[in-house]
Amino acid sequence: MDMNLKKQGLLGLLLSLSLFVSGCNSNSPREPINYAPVNSSTMNEDGEPLSEEELQAAILARAEAIKKDCRERGGKSCEVMALEALSDYELKGNFDDLKSAIVLATKACGSDRRYCLIKGDLFFRAYKDGLNIETWLPGRYIRDELTDAYTMATQSGDIAIAGDAFYKLGLVNTEFKNTALAQKNFDLGCKIGGANNCVSGAEQLTKLGKSDSSLDAYKKACEFNNSSACLRLGDRLYEIKKYKEGNDAYSKACDLKDGSACQALAERMVKAKKFSEAASAYQRSCDLGNMDSCVTLARSKVRSGNLDKALELFNKACDANNNVACQFVGDYHIFRSQSAQAQSSLGKACSAQNAQACYELGLNSGKSGQQYLVQACNLDHKLACTALIASYGTVSPEATNAYGKSCDSGNKDSCMQLANSAMQQNDNATANRALTQACKLNSPVGCEQLAMSDLSQGRYDSAMQNSIKACNLKSGTSCMQVAFAYAQGVGVKKNLNQASSYYNKACKLGLKDACYIVNGK
Repeated sequence: MDMNLKKQGLLGLLLSLSLFVSGCNSNSPREPINYAPVNSSTMNEDGEPLSEEELQAAILARAEAIKKDCRERGGKSCEVMALEALSDYELKGNFDDLKSAIVLATKACGSDRRYCLIKGDLFFRAYKDGLNIETWLPGRYIRDELTDAYTMATQSGDIAIAGDAFYKLGLVNTEFKNTALAQKNFDLGCKIGGANNCVSGAEQLTKLGKSDSSLDAYKKACEFNNSSACLRLGDRLYEIKKYKEGNDAYSKACDLKDGSACQALAERMVKAKKFSEAASAYQRSCDLGNMDSCVTLARSKVRSGNLDKALELFNKACDANNNVACQFVGDYHIFRSQSAQAQSSLGKACSAQNAQACYELGLNSGKSGQQYLVQACNLDHKLACTALIASYGTVSPEATNAYGKSCDSGNKDSCMQLANSAMQQNDNATANRALTQACKLNSPVGCEQLAMSDLSQGRYDSAMQNSIKACNLKSGTSCMQVAFAYAQGVGVKKNLNQASSYYNKACKLGLKDACYIVNGK
């Protein structure tokens, strides 16, 4: 039998399976169909929302109009019905719905080649989902149906559809191991289909081992001002050691407001020791919402001693829920005796299970701080457990008297209980004396809280001495406070090397923000 006649006969068999393909074709003008779904927000002729009865009637009328138009003219109406059948298939998993979708798409394709794209997509879906079409379309082969549908779509006269069809032909030929033809398909999809097809084709070509072709595709997409393509082009150019061209690609993507590209450019500039250009690129990336760049830039500001600028950048990252940034913001506000701001930032970090932040929040939240100390202790923060034990002290004249006598006899834990009891009674003088004695007895928490009290009252020399002692007693918070003091010359002469040394100590004691400043992680 003549192959064309055979195909025509099979097409007739396919179409006969649909309930919607009977009737004659008609090109007579008619009212345009509104393909938008009918919903409760649709208005009636009086400008009021449809009632339940009106809504159901409108839905049925729309369905009948689309069904009739599909039966008589094919085209868009059949595509709409095909997509609705596909939606039913995805919801219920019934292959009969997918079969109906294929039949309807075939009807649409037969009247307008623009709709052959959806026909190809549905056959591809059937192939991927393991539907054997020969059981209901005898003599039909899914590979041929796929190829024929997408090929007809390339001849639709619509450039965008043709570009997509060539790309999908490439996927089909990749699936069936026809690499050479797939490469040609991807190239054509890129040339006529725009940037997205170029990027998608380049990814497929890379998987096929066609590096040169993928590079050309990325270049073409970048010429279309696709920032993602420019970024990937930069990566590929660096892989083949074309660094200047790679930087140009990153720069173009950055100019197209791609924050990741600005960051990539900044990282390349750092490696090239072009620090001014790197800082500018990091700033642009940060301004475009890339929080990694904000934190990286903030880290450099800390190391150079510009803590106020670092605070601004870390604040931005904290607002985007970066808990390391929130911890830094909290630490710095403690140094500046800004308790309310410290509590806000530390609260965010504590919510992310940052034990150090929970501990600091507990020390800076007054009577409500115990809950945060519990959380920090449960996260295995040793100093938090020590502070928590002290916080359970009884508040009564008898207990206070006992704590005082025990503290005077050299029990540092009793000194901390006395301090907590006095603070709950707003007896700041007694609390301060108890903290002083606890610090003398080498309580790291005592020295730490005493230093905070000194800072709040402007006693910077004393605060520095107590913070250094607490740091030596393994209080990471205090090591951080000493680092801030050296960075800004508060209570000591400004010394960035000393500041760096104390950031290192804080990092070794587990402060995540200090570690990020030291080593970027």
